[in-house]
Amino acid sequence: MIALIVNLFAGNALGTNVVIANAIGRDDKEKVKKAVHTSVHVAVIGGITIAIFGEIFSELLLSSLNVPNEVFLPAFMYLRIYLLGMPVILLYNFETAIFRSICNTKTLLFALLFCSVEYPDSIRNYQPRN
Repeated sequence: MIALIVNLFAGNALGTNVVIANAIGRDDKEKVKKAVHTSVHVAVIGGITIAIFGEIFSELLLSSLNVPNEVFLPAFMYLRIYLLGMPVILLYNFETAIFRSICNTKTLLFALLFCSVEYPDSIRNYQPRN
């Protein structure tokens, strides 16, 4: 169910790509600006909405999936953490669509390279609390 909702927003990101690329091709700067602002708003509002509904209904969702009791709590915590990241995930999807529509894929590459180098380093230096 969650994957279906995320894919629905990913499809909207693809639509954003088409609208912005079309407006760039027609040299309609006002439409480009409007499409970018609209897509960012949809990503943020949609991500927050999914996060809120997910936080409210995650226990019910896992119960309806008959998740065994021994893995229920870890699954519940994982789902809640994943859903809290939804605004950022959707914003990333829409931003990549925007950058692709203006033919700027180098920025995306450098952002992913930075994240893939910086993130494992922070995990390596993690010290658990006692």
